[in-house]
Amino acid sequence: MDSLISGISSSFSSVLAKIALDATSPIQHILSKTSCGETLEDYSPQCKLADFALRLVFFVTMLSLNALGLSKHIDGMKANGSAAGVALSTCWNFTATVVFGVFLFGERFFLNKTWLAGFGLILIGGLILSTVKVLVPALPKTNSTENSTEYEVERILEKRVRKSHVEYKVHWKNYPVSEATWEPAFNLKNNLAVLEFQESKIRSKSRSRSRSKSKRS
Repeated sequence: MDSLISGISSSFSSVLAKIALDATSPIQHILSKTSCGETLEDYSPQCKLADFALRLVFFVTMLSLNALGLSKHIDGMKANGSAAGVALSTCWNFTATVVFGVFLFGERFFLNKTWLAGFGLILIGGLILSTVKVLVPALPKTNSTENSTEYEVERILEKRVRKSHVEYKVHWKNYPVSEATWEPAFNLKNNLAVLEFQESKIRSKSRSRSRSKSKRS
């Protein structure tokens, strides 16, 4: 659905760009039915202002649709994968352009059999691609943190430094100690168990120093 909206938005914005910026814009045809002349040179200041205002409205609308199309295009790539998302947006963009060309500009290119065959293949491809979904693999337990309801930190058992990175051996709640795993420190930021482990180490060092002093005395 995101790719469909992206394609239609992009196609519609192209039509609005033609109306807003083309010298042969339908706006002139509309104004010619009023008191304005046939060409821009014949326009009065009021007609020129009306022409500019109408073009500005279409131009701003075009920019808004482009933003919507880009946003939906990104969502489509997330949902269907990058390649499928791009292909889907292109497919629906082409389809919408055909519809606009036929009904707004009276084009009749669809009468060509070769063109019809190609257009049919594009539609079939779009329907097939729309079934593509991105599969997100489940994270292993070793990547879980204290915020997980399934893997909650019970306590920290050990600390080590590997390749300049600090790691903690985590005893997970409701799991035996034998299943404890080493976790990177950045996965356990602000974890209460880490703070308790650090405090216990400090207290342990303090007691060791006190014992050594008492033995010397």
